[in-house]
Amino acid sequence: MIGIIILAFFLLLSILLFALGMGYIKQKFEGPCNWLNALDKILSSGLSNNFICNAISSGGGGTGTSGRYDCSGVSSIKVPDDYKQWVKSASDIYLSGDQAKLIALIQNESSWTINANANTTSALGLGQFLKSTAENMPEFVGGDDKHGTVWLGGCVADQCKTGQTDSRLDPQRSIYAVAHLLNTQLSAHNNNFKDAYVLGYHGGTTDAQKAEAEKGWTRIEGYYNDLITGGQCSAEIAVIPPLPYGNDTCSWEENCQVAYTDGGGWPICQAVVDKLILTEINRTIVNVDNPPKYIYLNIETALESASKSCNKCFTVTSAYRTCAYQDKLKKDGETTQGGGASNHNSGQGVDITGTGDYLCNKEQCSAKLVQLLANYGLIHFNGCGNLSGDYYLPTIAYHDCLHFSDNPKGN
Repeated sequence: MIGIIILAFFLLLSILLFALGMGYIKQKFEGPCNWLNALDKILSSGLSNNFICNAISSGGGGTGTSGRYDCSGVSSIKVPDDYKQWVKSASDIYLSGDQAKLIALIQNESSWTINANANTTSALGLGQFLKSTAENMPEFVGGDDKHGTVWLGGCVADQCKTGQTDSRLDPQRSIYAVAHLLNTQLSAHNNNFKDAYVLGYHGGTTDAQKAEAEKGWTRIEGYYNDLITGGQCSAEIAVIPPLPYGNDTCSWEENCQVAYTDGGGWPICQAVVDKLILTEINRTIVNVDNPPKYIYLNIETALESASKSCNKCFTVTSAYRTCAYQDKLKKDGETTQGGGASNHNSGQGVDITGTGDYLCNKEQCSAKLVQLLANYGLIHFNGCGNLSGDYYLPTIAYHDCLHFSDNPKGN
Protein backbone atom coordinates (compact mmCIF):
# COMPACT_ATOMS: atom_id res chain seq x y z
CA MET A 1 0.00 0.00 0.00
CA ILE A 2 2.81 2.39 0.91
CA GLY A 3 4.50 1.56 -2.38
CA ILE A 4 1.37 2.50 -4.35
CA ILE A 5 1.12 5.82 -2.48
CA ILE A 6 4.77 6.62 -3.21
CA LEU A 7 4.31 5.71 -6.89
CA ALA A 8 1.21 7.92 -7.15
CA PHE A 9 3.07 10.78 -5.47
CA PHE A 10 5.95 10.67 -7.95
CA LEU A 11 3.52 10.37 -10.88
CA LEU A 12 1.66 13.50 -9.76
CA LEU A 13 4.97 15.30 -9.17
CA SER A 14 6.11 14.46 -12.71
CA ILE A 15 2.88 15.81 -14.19
CA LEU A 16 3.19 18.99 -12.12
CA LEU A 17 6.79 19.58 -13.20
CA PHE A 18 5.88 19.03 -16.86
CA ALA A 19 2.98 21.48 -16.59
CA LEU A 20 5.19 24.08 -14.92
CA GLY A 21 7.85 23.59 -17.60
CA MET A 22 5.36 24.05 -20.42
CA GLY A 23 3.96 27.08 -18.67
CA TYR A 24 7.46 28.56 -18.49
CA ILE A 25 8.05 27.94 -22.20
CA LYS A 26 4.67 29.45 -23.08
CA GLN A 27 5.24 32.50 -20.89
CA LYS A 28 8.79 33.06 -22.10
CA PHE A 29 8.08 32.69 -25.78
CA GLU A 30 4.45 33.85 -26.15
CA GLY A 31 4.00 36.79 -28.50
CA PRO A 32 6.18 36.68 -31.60
CA CYS A 33 6.53 32.92 -31.21
CA ASN A 34 3.69 30.58 -32.07
CA TRP A 35 4.93 28.18 -29.42
CA LEU A 36 2.32 25.48 -30.03
CA ASN A 37 3.20 25.34 -33.71
CA ALA A 38 6.90 25.31 -32.87
CA LEU A 39 6.45 22.52 -30.32
CA ASP A 40 4.49 20.48 -32.88
CA LYS A 41 7.34 20.98 -35.36
CA ILE A 42 9.88 19.84 -32.78
CA LEU A 43 7.94 16.74 -31.77
CA SER A 44 7.21 15.72 -35.38
CA SER A 45 10.72 16.32 -36.71
CA GLY A 46 12.65 13.59 -34.92
CA LEU A 47 14.68 16.05 -32.90
CA SER A 48 16.24 14.63 -29.77
CA ASN A 49 15.80 15.92 -26.23
CA ASN A 50 19.13 17.73 -26.55
CA PHE A 51 17.60 20.05 -29.17
CA ILE A 52 14.84 21.21 -26.81
CA CYS A 53 17.40 21.95 -24.10
CA ASN A 54 19.66 23.78 -26.56
CA ALA A 55 16.74 25.81 -27.96
CA ILE A 56 15.72 27.01 -24.50
CA SER A 57 19.24 27.77 -23.34
CA SER A 58 20.03 29.70 -26.54
CA GLY A 59 16.94 31.85 -26.30
CA GLY A 60 14.96 30.16 -29.09
CA GLY A 61 11.37 29.16 -28.81
CA GLY A 62 9.93 28.45 -32.19
CA THR A 63 9.28 30.43 -35.30
CA GLY A 64 7.03 33.29 -36.18
CA THR A 65 6.05 32.50 -39.75
CA SER A 66 2.62 31.10 -39.13
CA GLY A 67 0.82 34.22 -40.24
CA ARG A 68 2.42 36.99 -38.18
CA TYR A 69 2.42 40.23 -40.19
CA ASP A 70 3.24 43.82 -39.26
CA CYS A 71 1.06 46.12 -41.38
CA SER A 72 1.94 49.43 -39.74
CA GLY A 73 3.11 50.75 -43.13
CA VAL A 74 -0.02 49.81 -45.07
CA SER A 75 -1.00 52.38 -47.71
CA SER A 76 -3.35 50.74 -50.23
CA ILE A 77 -6.01 50.40 -47.52
CA LYS A 78 -6.73 53.59 -45.61
CA VAL A 79 -6.45 52.50 -42.00
CA PRO A 80 -6.56 55.65 -39.83
CA ASP A 81 -3.23 56.12 -38.07
CA ASP A 82 -4.82 56.32 -34.62
CA TYR A 83 -6.49 52.94 -35.22
CA LYS A 84 -3.23 51.08 -35.95
CA GLN A 85 -2.30 50.64 -32.28
CA TRP A 86 -5.61 48.81 -31.72
CA VAL A 87 -5.11 46.72 -34.87
CA LYS A 88 -1.73 45.58 -33.58
CA SER A 89 -2.92 44.85 -30.05
CA ALA A 90 -6.10 43.04 -31.12
CA SER A 91 -4.17 40.98 -33.69
CA ASP A 92 -1.59 39.98 -31.08
CA ILE A 93 -4.33 38.87 -28.67
CA TYR A 94 -6.65 37.07 -31.07
CA LEU A 95 -4.92 36.37 -34.41
CA SER A 96 -1.36 35.35 -33.52
CA GLY A 97 -0.13 38.72 -34.74
CA ASP A 98 -1.70 38.52 -38.22
CA GLN A 99 -2.70 42.14 -38.74
CA ALA A 100 -3.36 41.48 -42.45
CA LYS A 101 -6.36 39.27 -41.62
CA LEU A 102 -7.96 41.95 -39.49
CA ILE A 103 -7.28 44.75 -41.96
CA ALA A 104 -8.60 42.77 -44.95
CA LEU A 105 -11.79 41.74 -43.15
CA ILE A 106 -12.66 45.26 -41.96
CA GLN A 107 -11.85 46.68 -45.40
CA ASN A 108 -14.44 44.32 -46.88
CA GLU A 109 -17.06 45.04 -44.23
CA SER A 110 -16.89 48.83 -44.04
CA SER A 111 -13.86 50.20 -45.92
CA TRP A 112 -12.78 51.43 -42.48
CA THR A 113 -15.76 53.81 -42.30
CA ILE A 114 -16.82 53.92 -38.65
CA ASN A 115 -20.47 54.82 -39.28
CA ALA A 116 -21.01 52.41 -42.18
CA ASN A 117 -24.45 50.81 -42.04
CA ALA A 118 -26.53 48.34 -44.02
CA ASN A 119 -29.84 49.37 -45.51
CA THR A 120 -31.46 45.95 -45.17
CA THR A 121 -30.18 44.77 -41.77
CA SER A 122 -29.13 46.17 -38.39
CA ALA A 123 -25.42 45.87 -39.28
CA LEU A 124 -23.38 48.88 -38.17
CA GLY A 125 -19.79 50.00 -37.70
CA LEU A 126 -16.34 48.84 -38.79
CA GLY A 127 -17.19 45.16 -38.45
CA GLN A 128 -20.84 45.44 -39.56
CA PHE A 129 -22.11 43.76 -36.41
CA LEU A 130 -25.78 42.89 -36.29
CA LYS A 131 -27.65 44.06 -33.20
CA SER A 132 -28.20 40.44 -32.11
CA THR A 133 -24.46 39.66 -32.34
CA ALA A 134 -23.25 42.86 -30.70
CA GLU A 135 -25.58 42.42 -27.73
CA ASN A 136 -23.62 39.32 -26.73
CA MET A 137 -20.11 40.76 -27.02
CA PRO A 138 -18.39 42.27 -23.97
CA GLU A 139 -16.56 44.75 -26.19
CA PHE A 140 -19.92 46.45 -26.87
CA VAL A 141 -22.00 45.92 -23.74
CA GLY A 142 -19.26 45.61 -21.11
CA GLY A 143 -17.77 42.70 -19.20
CA ASP A 144 -14.80 40.34 -19.20
CA ASP A 145 -13.69 39.28 -22.69
CA LYS A 146 -11.74 36.33 -21.15
CA HIS A 147 -8.59 37.56 -22.89
CA GLY A 148 -7.33 40.04 -20.33
CA THR A 149 -9.68 43.02 -20.63
CA VAL A 150 -12.79 43.98 -18.69
CA TRP A 151 -14.74 46.40 -20.87
CA LEU A 152 -16.77 49.28 -19.46
CA GLY A 153 -20.49 49.10 -20.00
CA GLY A 154 -21.92 50.19 -23.33
CA CYS A 155 -25.13 50.00 -25.29
CA VAL A 156 -26.35 48.71 -28.65
CA ALA A 157 -29.18 50.08 -30.82
CA ASP A 158 -32.42 50.60 -28.88
CA GLN A 159 -30.67 49.77 -25.61
CA CYS A 160 -29.04 53.21 -25.77
CA LYS A 161 -30.67 55.91 -23.70
CA THR A 162 -30.79 59.59 -24.55
CA GLY A 163 -27.25 60.95 -24.82
CA GLN A 164 -25.63 57.50 -25.27
CA THR A 165 -23.89 56.42 -28.47
CA ASP A 166 -24.14 52.95 -29.93
CA SER A 167 -20.93 51.12 -28.96
CA ARG A 168 -20.55 49.81 -32.49
CA LEU A 169 -19.57 53.38 -33.46
CA ASP A 170 -16.55 53.24 -31.13
CA PRO A 171 -13.54 52.24 -33.31
CA GLN A 172 -11.55 50.70 -30.46
CA ARG A 173 -14.42 48.51 -29.30
CA SER A 174 -15.21 47.51 -32.87
CA ILE A 175 -11.64 46.55 -33.83
CA TYR A 176 -11.24 44.30 -30.79
CA ALA A 177 -14.70 42.81 -31.35
CA VAL A 178 -13.90 41.94 -34.98
CA ALA A 179 -10.66 40.22 -33.95
CA HIS A 180 -12.44 38.41 -31.09
CA LEU A 181 -15.25 37.10 -33.31
CA LEU A 182 -12.84 36.07 -36.07
CA ASN A 183 -10.75 34.21 -33.49
CA THR A 184 -13.85 32.34 -32.32
CA GLN A 185 -14.76 31.38 -35.88
CA LEU A 186 -11.21 30.33 -36.78
CA SER A 187 -11.20 28.01 -33.76
CA ALA A 188 -14.55 26.56 -34.85
CA HIS A 189 -13.39 25.98 -38.44
CA ASN A 190 -9.96 24.38 -38.03
CA ASN A 191 -8.16 27.72 -38.52
CA ASN A 192 -9.43 27.97 -42.11
CA PHE A 193 -9.79 31.68 -42.86
CA LYS A 194 -12.30 31.20 -45.69
CA ASP A 195 -14.60 28.91 -43.72
CA ALA A 196 -14.29 31.13 -40.65
CA TYR A 197 -15.64 34.05 -42.67
CA VAL A 198 -18.11 32.39 -45.06
CA LEU A 199 -19.65 29.94 -42.58
CA GLY A 200 -19.11 31.88 -39.36
CA TYR A 201 -18.44 35.60 -39.41
CA HIS A 202 -20.79 36.29 -42.32
CA GLY A 203 -22.88 33.12 -42.26
CA GLY A 204 -26.31 32.86 -43.80
CA THR A 205 -29.00 30.31 -44.55
CA THR A 206 -30.53 31.49 -47.82
CA ASP A 207 -28.90 31.08 -51.23
CA ALA A 208 -28.59 34.86 -51.53
CA GLN A 209 -26.85 35.14 -48.15
CA LYS A 210 -24.46 32.31 -48.99
CA ALA A 211 -23.67 33.89 -52.35
CA GLU A 212 -22.95 37.23 -50.69
CA ALA A 213 -20.65 35.50 -48.21
CA GLU A 214 -18.69 33.93 -51.08
CA LYS A 215 -18.38 37.31 -52.82
CA GLY A 216 -17.18 38.85 -49.58
CA TRP A 217 -14.55 36.17 -49.18
CA THR A 218 -13.27 36.76 -52.72
CA ARG A 219 -12.71 40.41 -51.87
CA ILE A 220 -11.09 39.60 -48.51
CA GLU A 221 -8.75 37.07 -50.09
CA GLY A 222 -7.68 39.66 -52.66
CA TYR A 223 -7.02 42.29 -50.00
CA TYR A 224 -5.14 39.80 -47.84
CA ASN A 225 -2.89 38.52 -50.63
CA ASP A 226 -2.10 42.05 -51.76
CA LEU A 227 -1.08 42.98 -48.23
CA ILE A 228 1.25 40.06 -47.60
CA THR A 229 2.80 39.75 -51.08
CA GLY A 230 2.95 43.42 -52.07
CA GLY A 231 5.43 44.42 -49.40
CA GLN A 232 2.96 46.47 -47.32
CA CYS A 233 2.89 43.94 -44.49
CA SER A 234 6.19 42.47 -43.40
CA ALA A 235 6.41 38.92 -42.10
CA GLU A 236 7.91 38.57 -38.64
CA ILE A 237 9.96 35.43 -38.91
CA ALA A 238 13.11 34.71 -37.00
CA VAL A 239 12.54 34.08 -33.31
CA ILE A 240 15.14 31.34 -33.13
CA PRO A 241 18.25 33.40 -34.05
CA PRO A 242 20.02 32.53 -37.33
CA LEU A 243 22.62 29.89 -36.56
CA PRO A 244 26.33 30.64 -36.86
CA TYR A 245 28.16 28.21 -39.12
CA GLY A 246 31.60 26.71 -38.96
CA ASN A 247 33.20 23.85 -40.85
CA ASP A 248 32.98 21.21 -38.16
CA THR A 249 29.81 19.38 -39.18
CA CYS A 250 31.79 16.67 -40.93
CA SER A 251 33.13 15.53 -37.57
CA TRP A 252 29.56 15.37 -36.25
CA GLU A 253 28.75 12.81 -38.95
CA GLU A 254 31.27 10.28 -37.69
CA ASN A 255 29.97 7.24 -35.78
CA CYS A 256 26.56 8.70 -34.89
CA GLN A 257 22.96 7.58 -34.93
CA VAL A 258 21.22 8.09 -38.28
CA ALA A 259 18.10 10.28 -38.18
CA TYR A 260 17.31 10.93 -41.87
CA THR A 261 18.72 10.60 -45.36
CA ASP A 262 19.31 13.76 -47.39
CA GLY A 263 18.33 14.63 -50.97
CA GLY A 264 21.13 12.46 -52.33
CA GLY A 265 20.24 9.47 -50.18
CA TRP A 266 23.12 10.06 -47.77
CA PRO A 267 22.49 9.49 -44.03
CA ILE A 268 22.03 12.55 -41.80
CA CYS A 269 23.13 11.95 -38.21
CA GLN A 270 21.10 12.87 -35.15
CA ALA A 271 23.89 15.13 -33.87
CA VAL A 272 23.63 17.21 -37.06
CA VAL A 273 19.82 17.33 -36.82
CA ASP A 274 20.09 18.65 -33.27
CA LYS A 275 22.89 21.16 -33.80
CA LEU A 276 21.57 22.58 -37.09
CA ILE A 277 17.88 22.20 -36.10
CA LEU A 278 16.93 20.35 -39.29
CA THR A 279 13.37 19.48 -40.30
CA GLU A 280 11.88 18.00 -43.47
CA ILE A 281 10.72 20.53 -46.05
CA ASN A 282 6.98 20.28 -46.74
CA ARG A 283 6.48 17.92 -49.67
CA THR A 284 4.13 20.36 -51.41
CA ILE A 285 7.10 22.63 -52.17
CA VAL A 286 9.57 19.90 -53.14
CA ASN A 287 9.47 18.02 -56.43
CA VAL A 288 7.47 14.94 -55.41
CA ASP A 289 9.69 12.71 -57.57
CA ASN A 290 12.74 13.66 -55.52
CA PRO A 291 13.83 12.24 -52.13
CA PRO A 292 12.88 14.20 -48.99
CA LYS A 293 14.91 17.33 -48.29
CA TYR A 294 15.86 18.88 -44.95
CA ILE A 295 16.71 22.39 -43.82
CA TYR A 296 16.92 24.63 -40.73
CA LEU A 297 13.52 24.98 -39.01
CA ASN A 298 13.30 28.77 -39.54
CA ILE A 299 13.93 28.44 -43.27
CA GLU A 300 11.35 25.65 -43.67
CA THR A 301 8.57 27.60 -41.99
CA ALA A 302 9.46 30.70 -44.05
CA LEU A 303 9.26 28.59 -47.23
CA GLU A 304 5.85 27.24 -46.24
CA SER A 305 4.45 30.71 -45.61
CA ALA A 306 5.87 32.08 -48.86
CA SER A 307 4.50 29.14 -50.85
CA LYS A 308 1.01 29.55 -49.40
CA SER A 309 1.00 33.28 -50.12
CA CYS A 310 1.76 32.79 -53.84
CA ASN A 311 -0.21 29.55 -54.36
CA LYS A 312 2.82 27.26 -54.75
CA CYS A 313 4.78 29.44 -57.18
CA PHE A 314 8.13 27.68 -56.65
CA THR A 315 9.77 24.35 -55.85
CA VAL A 316 12.85 23.60 -53.75
CA THR A 317 15.42 21.68 -55.79
CA SER A 318 18.25 21.44 -53.26
CA ALA A 319 18.59 21.90 -49.51
CA TYR A 320 20.88 20.66 -46.71
CA ARG A 321 23.60 18.31 -47.94
CA THR A 322 25.73 16.01 -45.87
CA CYS A 323 29.50 16.31 -46.09
CA ALA A 324 29.72 13.05 -48.02
CA TYR A 325 27.10 14.18 -50.55
CA GLN A 326 28.71 17.58 -50.99
CA ASP A 327 32.16 16.02 -51.44
CA LYS A 328 30.78 13.73 -54.16
CA LEU A 329 29.20 16.68 -56.00
CA LYS A 330 32.56 18.50 -55.92
CA LYS A 331 34.39 15.40 -57.18
CA ASP A 332 31.87 15.12 -60.04
CA GLY A 333 32.38 18.77 -60.94
CA GLU A 334 28.83 19.82 -59.99
CA THR A 335 29.91 22.30 -57.32
CA THR A 336 33.04 24.17 -56.26
CA GLN A 337 32.78 23.57 -52.51
CA GLY A 338 33.45 20.45 -50.49
CA GLY A 339 31.63 19.25 -47.39
CA GLY A 340 31.15 21.70 -44.57
CA ALA A 341 28.49 23.27 -42.41
CA SER A 342 26.15 23.65 -45.37
CA ASN A 343 26.05 24.27 -49.10
CA HIS A 344 28.94 26.58 -50.04
CA ASN A 345 29.77 27.15 -46.35
CA SER A 346 27.46 30.18 -46.42
CA GLY A 347 24.75 29.28 -43.98
CA GLN A 348 22.11 26.65 -44.60
CA GLY A 349 20.32 27.46 -47.82
CA VAL A 350 17.98 26.16 -50.49
CA ASP A 351 18.05 26.33 -54.28
CA ILE A 352 14.71 27.25 -55.82
CA THR A 353 13.00 27.15 -59.21
CA GLY A 354 10.08 29.50 -59.80
CA THR A 355 6.96 28.74 -61.82
CA GLY A 356 4.43 30.85 -63.72
CA ASP A 357 4.96 34.56 -63.10
CA TYR A 358 7.87 33.66 -60.79
CA LEU A 359 9.75 31.63 -63.42
CA CYS A 360 13.46 32.39 -63.74
CA ASN A 361 15.04 32.78 -67.17
CA LYS A 362 18.40 31.79 -68.60
CA GLU A 363 20.05 35.02 -67.50
CA GLN A 364 18.92 35.60 -63.92
CA CYS A 365 16.55 34.77 -61.11
CA SER A 366 13.06 36.20 -61.26
CA ALA A 367 13.09 39.54 -59.43
CA LYS A 368 9.54 38.77 -58.33
CA LEU A 369 10.66 35.48 -56.77
CA VAL A 370 13.62 37.11 -55.03
CA GLN A 371 11.37 39.84 -53.59
CA LEU A 372 8.72 37.34 -52.46
CA LEU A 373 11.24 35.29 -50.47
CA ALA A 374 12.87 38.45 -49.12
CA ASN A 375 9.47 39.36 -47.66
CA TYR A 376 9.75 36.18 -45.58
CA GLY A 377 13.36 36.77 -44.51
CA LEU A 378 15.12 34.57 -47.08
CA ILE A 379 17.91 36.44 -48.87
CA HIS A 380 19.31 35.44 -52.28
CA PHE A 381 23.05 35.02 -51.82
CA ASN A 382 25.00 35.88 -55.00
CA GLY A 383 28.43 34.77 -53.89
CA CYS A 384 28.52 30.97 -53.74
CA GLY A 385 32.21 30.31 -54.40
CA ASN A 386 32.84 31.21 -58.04
CA LEU A 387 29.20 30.67 -58.94
CA SER A 388 27.07 33.63 -59.97
CA GLY A 389 24.22 32.78 -57.64
CA ASP A 390 22.07 31.11 -60.27
CA TYR A 391 22.46 28.69 -63.18
CA TYR A 392 20.56 27.15 -66.08
CA LEU A 393 20.25 23.42 -66.63
CA PRO A 394 19.54 22.96 -70.35
CA THR A 395 19.05 19.21 -70.13
CA ILE A 396 16.21 19.70 -67.66
CA ALA A 397 15.17 23.10 -69.08
CA TYR A 398 14.83 25.00 -65.82
CA HIS A 399 16.75 27.76 -64.13
CA ASP A 400 17.76 27.48 -60.48
CA CYS A 401 18.23 30.42 -58.15
CA LEU A 402 21.01 29.39 -55.80
CA HIS A 403 21.12 29.64 -52.05
CA PHE A 404 18.28 31.48 -50.35
CA SER A 405 19.00 31.65 -46.63
CA ASP A 406 18.01 33.48 -43.46
CA ASN A 407 21.77 33.80 -42.75
CA PRO A 408 23.36 33.88 -46.21
CA LYS A 409 26.85 34.83 -45.10
CA GLY A 410 27.01 32.17 -42.39
CA ASN A 411 28.05 34.60 -39.67
